[in-house]
Amino acid sequence: MSDENDNIHPDPVIQDIHDHTGRGWYGCVVGEGWHSIVKDVHTQILAKFPDYEVWQIKEKFGGLRYYCSVDGDEDVQAVICKAEELSWQTCEDCGSTENVTTAGRPYWVRTLCENCGTPNVV
Repeated sequence: MSDENDNIHPDPVIQDIHDHTGRGWYGCVVGEGWHSIVKDVHTQILAKFPDYEVWQIKEKFGGLRYYCSVDGDEDVQAVICKAEELSWQTCEDCGSTENVTTAGRPYWVRTLCENCGTPNVV
């Protein structure tokens, strides 16, 4: 049996993202290196749509994907598009913007810096 406080994230903005996740959706499942990007998107969307619903925030083919109830809005699309572009230049694990690449990962494409990018061969 888990305590309801087990699911509280220490970062209040990330917790707010989880609180805005619709029932049955996945929420935010990206590495900590992208948290600042995700938090910026969330904050900008909240300014226009305070009651919006997060559906899924994830990594796909090495880039950030942000799906939500208002992603059809032109302003929101622009914010998400900018964040997706930034994710290709940011290590998903540590947030570094130096020596970031998706190369060399045979089974799962991730955007990682040189320090975090040692492939795990299974």
